Amino acid sequence: MPRVDAEMSIIDLTSRLPRRRVDRFFSGQVSEARRFVKGTPARGSGNLVVMGGFERVESNYAIKHRRFPFLSVEFVVGGHGEAKLPRGKFELRAGAMFSYGPRVPHDIATDARRPLAKYFVTMVGPLGLRLLKRIGFQPNTAWMTSRPGALQRPFEELMIHGTRNEPISRVICDRLLELILLLGADSRADAIAGGEAFVTYEKCCRIIDTEALHLRTLKEAAERCSVSPEYLCRLFKRFEKQSPYRRLLRARMEVAAVRFRNGNALVKDVASELGYADPYHFSHVFKRVFGCSPVAMRRVKLNKRSMSSEWR
Repeated sequence: MPRVDAEMSIIDLTSRLPRRRVDRFFSGQVSEARRFVKGTPARGSGNLVVMGGFERVESNYAIKHRRFPFLSVEFVVGGHGEAKLPRGKFELRAGAMFSYGPRVPHDIATDARRPLAKYFVTMVGPLGLRLLKRIGFQPNTAWMTSRPGALQRPFEELMIHGTRNEPISRVICDRLLELILLLGADSRADAIAGGEAFVTYEKCCRIIDTEALHLRTLKEAAERCSVSPEYLCRLFKRFEKQSPYRRLLRARMEVAAVRFRNGNALVKDVASELGYADPYHFSHVFKRVFGCSPVAMRRVKLNKRSMSSEWR
């Protein structure tokens, strides 16, 4: 059974490891998390992925690893912070990827006013280092990507397959990790070549993500970003390969998901808050984005409450 902590809205799918070992690897300074552990692959198997997940950190989040045993890659989708790595200090913001380890000292801290939200995946060191270098990433450094949406999808798939016990799930996780790194390498080139246009794109992404509750149409988003709808679409076609409306839609559904995960919100009330007159249409859109209904999302929260006492 997964470890569950209702107060922090955490689902740790870590049944393969004792609690004391799980706590050693995962930070407790998080307000929301979905995490899995596959465990160290068998020697000679060629498998890579050990664990991974998503974390939204608390304002006091600060870690100092000195002998973390695995190679890790993290991908920031929100907030601001800083990573102190052997190759220098790097600003962390949406679109940043960085790697560290194994057993290489590093520090990661969030901006207290804008806490980080990030995906992460850890892997076996020697094989992981060869993969990073083959794709063109220097270990223990950071880089910017230009298409956060394209990277979020395989990270979400990684978490789905990370929780499965079938032997093929390990192979799928390894292939998804390689896909994530390949997409990161491809979009890094766009970020480097984008110049002023990429800066504008980043600004638009920040506005859409942080003000999604109050933006309902592409026109409203463009006006808030101080660009025309046509130019906003061109920016997203160049740097994200999806429409700005699609990003806005997902950001709005993320707001709804937080309401369901952190309370007993009714579907009709959340639908109304987001400007949907028809709760059934809202539920259809929500399921299209997350793959589950609002009721199912809320049920996870209720299940966490009922099971949390087992882990105290």
